[in-house]
Amino acid sequence: MRRSALLFTSLALSLLVASCGGPVSSGPSDAGRPIGAGCTSDGDCESGACLSGTNVCTAPCTADSDCTSTSGGRALVCGVTSCASSGSGCAMCVPPCGSGPYTCVGAVSTACALVDDPTHCIDCGCADATTHCARDLGCLPPAAVGEPCALNNDCATNNCSTFAGVCRVAVGTACTAEDCDACLHLPGGTTHCSRECRGDSDCRTDRCLGNTTLGVLECLPTACTGTACTVERAVHETGQTCRADADCRSGACFASMRCSGSDCVADG
Repeated sequence: MRRSALLFTSLALSLLVASCGGPVSSGPSDAGRPIGAGCTSDGDCESGACLSGTNVCTAPCTADSDCTSTSGGRALVCGVTSCASSGSGCAMCVPPCGSGPYTCVGAVSTACALVDDPTHCIDCGCADATTHCARDLGCLPPAAVGEPCALNNDCATNNCSTFAGVCRVAVGTACTAEDCDACLHLPGGTTHCSRECRGDSDCRTDRCLGNTTLGVLECLPTACTGTACTVERAVHETGQTCRADADCRSGACFASMRCSGSDCVADG
């Protein structure tokens, strides 16, 4: 009976400690996690510092070697983040440039919250949702048709030419070969702007169709089944990429070939 009573008392104490949040568990949830391990609060980490917004254990540093993870956790480097006490910069182990809200400032991974320079928007984003990020330039309003672009979201129409580096009219809208990479002429005489694509998401309401093996795909509406539509293509100037001689104003496309079976396409 005495042995049973002792066992009951021991079990009751264990349950009481657990109900009060006492340290009854072991393993990953315990305090003492190394640099790079996941965390939700400072108390989880051996260093006593959990990196806010990134949720990994961090520590003060003077070199990247101070930030080496011994547990297979997230790779960190010695950079600059906001001090919890002052909000100014502190040298701590942080994610590399471009990972999470960190960008390179003088080759040092720095928290975006400490960076005012808008040219870092590729990593840090744009505060104004009506603008877009242009690499090395900053946050700019969307470009109009005919203005320079590098990405689709540079353009108000979300259509940046795949070879000319300028904004085209929106996919699916009326077009000419002057403002669209591939202007389709539909049955009935209407026009419909198309473009090369990688998936349906590039095509608004159209489908991204073509030779998937060779990767030659274009946005096509349902009206263009079989040979129902003809296409008028924008002319490629000297130095722009091409697939065939007919693409070029000069009539000469110098390109390597990419083939699948008996089908080949030029990459210029």
